[in-house]
Amino acid sequence: MDYAPRPLKLKTAHDGLIGRTRRFVLSLVAEIEERLPPGEGAIIPAALIRRLMRNWLIPAEAAMRRAILLIAASLPLPPLAALIPAAASAPAPPQASPRKPPEGGARKSSRTPVFSMKEPQRRSKADDTAADQLRRSLLQAAAMDRPCRPLAPLRPLRSPTEEAARLQERFLCRLDALAFAMGNPEREAERFLRRQEKEAEKHRQIGALPPLPISFQRPSGLGEETDPQFISLLIDLNAAVAPLFPAHPNTS
Repeated sequence: MDYAPRPLKLKTAHDGLIGRTRRFVLSLVAEIEERLPPGEGAIIPAALIRRLMRNWLIPAEAAMRRAILLIAASLPLPPLAALIPAAASAPAPPQASPRKPPEGGARKSSRTPVFSMKEPQRRSKADDTAADQLRRSLLQAAAMDRPCRPLAPLRPLRSPTEEAARLQERFLCRLDALAFAMGNPEREAERFLRRQEKEAEKHRQIGALPPLPISFQRPSGLGEETDPQFISLLIDLNAAVAPLFPAHPNTS
């Protein structure tokens, strides 16, 4: 499929950095596509999938998320009251089935894949508040006094073929979602703003800050040998994105 990025309609203060990010992501998607077995529905070895994710997919997703955040910062934020009717009356996303699932695997949804703006964040016990530590202590004490419940029956184990098919399906879905986001990041920025405003309203009601969509630390899941070009781009993107979240410290 042709996922050539379309020109942005909106001009931002970070057009150069966003363009650099889109070119970088496009190059990583091309690297992945070159390493995929030829033919629709071809089986991709699990070891290859994990290597593609570590070295190319995860860095591309991390860079694309930050570029989308920069675009979202330049878009007007709609009021929360206008979001609910708009979501109810919005047309369904275009139907697309860009890839054929492997033989014997689960049937792939015909919906357009949605790019995830949530990045796994590393958390240690040192980050816990006193309330978190007290809650953990109480739970541990309660568990010691509580009789052990009978174990739930285990789910039937999937065969290696089924596990490989599910892994491949998830990988291809993430790859397609990344490619769609790369082609039209403004659409993803608008979708992010709608969801973020709803999340912010929920957290305002309980007096808490909404969680960060990205991690300013090294993204989890990367390979040991990380491309220096990605590290340089990530530093520049984090520096540009950090002012958007003044209430959250940048720990990069």
